[in-house]
Amino acid sequence: MRICLLAIACLIYPVVMVSFKQMTEWIQNYAHSLKEKTEDLRHQRQLAEDLLHQMLPKSVAKQLRQHKHVEAESYEK
Repeated sequence: MRICLLAIACLIYPVVMVSFKQMTEWIQNYAHSLKEKTEDLRHQRQLAEDLLHQMLPKSVAKQLRQHKHVEAESYEK
């Protein structure tokens, strides 16, 4: 009985270790991908901020970022 359990354990151990290694690699790849996407999102957000500041006065841009209603200060035709 003990030899049978030992044999089963010896057969299962490599499968468990390979599965554990694959899961670890998958998690590391996912973390790397998430980091790249986060950096890209920060870059895109900065580009949007820069564009907003080129198009609008800083006070208006600040209010828009805070999701506030912005009243028109002047209108030229």
